[in-house]
This record gives sequence, C-alpha cells and structure tokens, in this order.
Amino acid sequence: MRSLVYLCFVLTLLVSCGESTENYTAPDTVVSNQSPASQNDSVSIEQLEELSLNPFDSLMEYPIDLQEFKRVKRGALNGAGGPPDFRMKPNQNGFYYCFKLFTKRPPHINEGDYLQGLVLTVYRFGEDIGYYSDTNEVFIGIKSRFQDEDLGSLNIVGQTLKEVQKNFSGKAIVDNELVLIPSRHNLLVLHMKEGRVEWFNYVKLGFELTAMEQLPDQLKRF
Repeated sequence: MRSLVYLCFVLTLLVSCGESTENYTAPDTVVSNQSPASQNDSVSIEQLEELSLNPFDSLMEYPIDLQEFKRVKRGALNGAGGPPDFRMKPNQNGFYYCFKLFTKRPPHINEGDYLQGLVLTVYRFGEDIGYYSDTNEVFIGIKSRFQDEDLGSLNIVGQTLKEVQKNFSGKAIVDNELVLIPSRHNLLVLHMKEGRVEWFNYVKLGFELTAMEQLPDQLKRF
C-alpha cells in the first residue's frame, strides 16, 4: 500500500514538471559585440582623424575659417583658378576658383599692388560659378605679400622664422631663401628676405611633401 502511494506521488511530480516546461517561453535575448558607449556614440573615420590631430597639424589643416574670412572681406574680383595640378582635388565634380582684390584691404596698400598680392583659392562644387557668398566650396590655398590682420594665424609677412614657428611648429625644410613647413598633405611655403617673411603661400597638396626636391616649380615663386 505504501509502495502504491509513493508511486502515485512520483507520477504526479513528473506530470506537473512536464506541464511547466511545455508552458514556459524563454525571453528574447539580444547579444551585442559593442560596449554600451559604442552603441550610443557613432564616430566616423574622419572625426577620429581630426580628434587625433595635434595642435600644429590641426592649425595646418584649418589655418583660416574660409567663410568668415570671405564675410570680413565683403567681396572680391574672382576668376578661374587653373586646371588640376599638384593641388588637392576633391572627388566631387567642380573646379578651382580664386578671389583677389578684396573689397576690404589694409589702408597702406594701393589697389594695384593688392590685385595680385593676396589670392585665395577654393574648389567650388558643381558647374556654375555662382556668387561670392556661395558656400559650396572648400579651401585649397591662400598666398600673400602683405601684413593683414584678417589673415589671423597666417598674418606672418614680416615675421622671422622663429616667430612663425611659435604657431607653425613643424619641422622646417630650408633651402636658401625658401622655407617649407609641411604637415600631412598641407604645406606652408615661406620666402625669406633678410631674415623675415617676404611672402607666403599656403596650399593643400594632392600628395605628402617630405623633401625640397618634391616642391612644384609654381610654388617657388609668388
């Protein structure tokens, strides 16, 4: 009798366990290889490259605020910026374009000298020339023979190399009167006279310059 009661008890347990297992539904489980921070924050390769720039490389990448500079200068003569050459060329369709003889100029400079003494070059996207105030463009280069406070960190005409390198502290490549300060694909060319900058030419190159022998002939003169 006791054996029969025990057997019935065991069978009851087995049946109840089977019912519990059949009625149980496992919760959905999400497995991620990302950390919580990386799930919430998305950083592009370009942003990572910018974040990795030291102060010198960052300044060489963005020596002026293009649109702010144009706004301050108010207007300019403009024209073709030449065919593709050693300069950086974006992948998008467009053309090189330059601005000169800006409406606002330093008071000590006459119009004739200013015409070719400060030249800003951009790459403008699309096919239309558009207007001075248009922003469909990227900064390619700027050169100047004059002191001009609107140039900001590039207001370096008249400075010694030591003074220039307070901001542009990269390794200088020197060959007589020419001084090159490269940073990745960016290049600052200085032409020195009696120990001071006579003119400069900043340009974004289509390659990384590491030696004076790589300098295009066009950049050896103003």
